[in-house]
Amino acid sequence: DTTTPTVENSFDVVTYTGTGTNQSVDTDFKPDLVWIKGRTQAGSNPVIYDSIRGAGEYILPNTTGAEGTITTGLTSFNSTGFTVGSEVGHNNSGSNYVAWCWKAGDHDDNLPQINTEGSIDSVVSVNDAAGFSIVKYTGNLTASTVGHGFSSTPELIIVKRTDSTSNWFVYSLPTGNTKYLNLDSTGAATTFNVWNNTSPTSNVFSLAAQGDVNASGGDYIAYCFTSIAGYQ
Repeated sequence: DTTTPTVENSFDVVTYTGTGTNQSVDTDFKPDLVWIKGRTQAGSNPVIYDSIRGAGEYILPNTTGAEGTITTGLTSFNSTGFTVGSEVGHNNSGSNYVAWCWKAGDHDDNLPQINTEGSIDSVVSVNDAAGFSIVKYTGNLTASTVGHGFSSTPELIIVKRTDSTSNWFVYSLPTGNTKYLNLDSTGAATTFNVWNNTSPTSNVFSLAAQGDVNASGGDYIAYCFTSIAGYQ
């Protein structure tokens, strides 16, 4: 995927009707993050896939559950969209679904894009034009920094431990570096040293020696956003 991301081909929202068998869903580009939700399928959890963790590896944004693997969910990221299998939460025959799709960076060269700007090395997929990056890292339970790949400072960072049960932890510019939000709960912003009481920079974001975002040997995924004039 050698096309340089632009704002015009960086985000799409699509609706589709399930068929019960493999079907391709079209977007304006090859997505790197796909967030699917059933609109008429009772009990359908929202589900997130991204190109760094790979098709078939899912996490649920409304729960604390670890990453799961499914062969009948999102089965591939395509040049003009994605393919879903027979999983009822994504493709039940006659049910209606919505998918929010973001484009990050090149992910077809089969080579890890290593970012060494932080004290923890990270694997990144970055769309600087649209202010979006996907960051994968392994924790060390030591106050640390992680490279996010932007040339500007992220204003929203959503972190999830993928190898174990854990809340989703959210940094936002309005709530500041001494507080966190949980994506999977209705709780107010809570004061706690998650971000090492340090704001992100144009190179890195900071983590305290805190197990939910930086456990020793823990695997994490982070979705980072920043403001782009006229776009977000």
